[in-house]
Amino acid sequence: MVPVFFMLLILWFPGSLSAQEVIVCRSHQSGVPKDASAEWTAEQFPLSLTLFYHNGKTTITERSLNFIIEAEDGAGIGPFEESIVVSQGRNWASIDFSFPHSGKYAVSAYRADRSVMARTEVTINGPEVGQAQAAAGSNLAVATPQPSKPSQQGGSSERSAMDGEASVIAQVPPAPRVPVMQELSEQDAKTLRFDFVNIAFGSAVKDRRLVDAGERFSDAQSRKGLVVQLSNSKPLGTKSVTVDVWRRSGASQEHDEMILEKQMEVDPRSYTAQTELVLFKKGDYKVTFFTDDLVWMGSGFLTVE
Repeated sequence: MVPVFFMLLILWFPGSLSAQEVIVCRSHQSGVPKDASAEWTAEQFPLSLTLFYHNGKTTITERSLNFIIEAEDGAGIGPFEESIVVSQGRNWASIDFSFPHSGKYAVSAYRADRSVMARTEVTINGPEVGQAQAAAGSNLAVATPQPSKPSQQGGSSERSAMDGEASVIAQVPPAPRVPVMQELSEQDAKTLRFDFVNIAFGSAVKDRRLVDAGERFSDAQSRKGLVVQLSNSKPLGTKSVTVDVWRRSGASQEHDEMILEKQMEVDPRSYTAQTELVLFKKGDYKVTFFTDDLVWMGSGFLTVE
């Protein structure tokens, strides 16, 4: 029987999300998948491949994402889950994974809140477990029986062939799964400082708090000026902050119109940074903060009506 998660693929992924995709490939170079395929043949297992998530033209706003790998028949193992930190400013993320045996797999990319981003299916072909066992059995058949050794408790670890009974071969349980680890780069480690950043918008600031905080504002208010405020759980640790503002220009799902870029000085010991925005066009906006060494701090979204 096909598991439920394969039946839900069509329901969960309408055509409007085609920009987001998960790709299984041999490797990648600077965010470009190499030797991508939905079907693979392995000479032996495990088979190491690269799981690659692409977010279209839009920068990934999540600081981390999870890859979940599920075997169609279960096969008594999995599902596997691997978590990675997303480097700032990227629209892709990847991790290496070793497939343990042949079969059909569903590979999904999830946000930290467990909502799905994209999913694909991949088929792995290779030596079957039964074939390997048969080969091992044929070797045992021609092997010369060896007398059993007494155990430390004084008993016999196997039944003696001299008793006229079949030998009992001890079953070795499979080794525990070794998680696939990916060492954090220096750039990835810097983004962890802003793992719990919050970006909010309002009409003004009073007593260090936003007035009329929200995500939707009138055209008249945005022309007077709005305030965007970034708050972090740790000191910012940067002497200046760069703010980029992009607008969605048309029917596209991408924020593709550059509105402004501004830089402001901040106290590295401060937990907040804020600046005024004057927006003259209606539409959907994306506001992104970067440190002085171009580490992505976070992105916020607002709409001018």
